[in-house]
Amino acid sequence: MELTQERSKVAFSSNSITREIFIKAQVQKVREFLTFCIFLSHDPNPSPEFIQLLPKPVGAVNRKFLGVLGKRQVLPIQIELQSTQPDFNLCRVVEREVRKNVADQTITKIVRRGFSLREKTLRPTEVITSKTSVGEL
Repeated sequence: MELTQERSKVAFSSNSITREIFIKAQVQKVREFLTFCIFLSHDPNPSPEFIQLLPKPVGAVNRKFLGVLGKRQVLPIQIELQSTQPDFNLCRVVEREVRKNVADQTITKIVRRGFSLREKTLRPTEVITSKTSVGEL
């Protein structure tokens, strides 16, 4: 009985240490990203070497936030590029661009990701759609 309790304590201690290391690693990634943002606020033209550091912290923060949202059942809205006639319950057109080789009102770019909670749209996906002539709205 005593040996089993001792093993449980060791396993619990090991899980606590693993969890603590994981949390510290996540905090470090967020810290790197925030440091990058502060640096950018002071130097709007950073060196290319510094720019190469951006994807890692930004990607880590993005994945972390999407994971937290997913646990709360808030999911990104999936929109297909090149789909004709956007679903205006899920999308909001923020700009139109002339594309002669694409059908009118085809989604050409996703500007900002949208999110939904179950059947409710929390924020529509912001998209750019095509138009066939310059004067057209």
